[in-house]
Amino acid sequence: MNYKYAVCAQPLIGHIATYKAFFGKCDSNDEKVNEISKKVYETFKIPICKLHMQHVDGETYLCGLQHLTLEEISPSDISAISSHISAILGRGEFN
Repeated sequence: MNYKYAVCAQPLIGHIATYKAFFGKCDSNDEKVNEISKKVYETFKIPICKLHMQHVDGETYLCGLQHLTLEEISPSDISAISSHISAILGRGEFN
């Protein structure tokens, strides 16, 4: 262990999935995933990240988060990020 990052202490008994999150939103049809993504952004203010989640018995749990590399960000992701930033600037939220 390198003691750089927190370790998830949840037992891995369910399906693990990774989602790209941009400003608290991810392209999942799962309401629970979207809710967790929003909470992570509201709490930590991390605009772009990967969220690792575990799905067990109809529940979804956040297991960890990680940075996205440039190679993992697609042109459609860049377009969505640009649109979101334009909307923020249009509302004057960075003043």
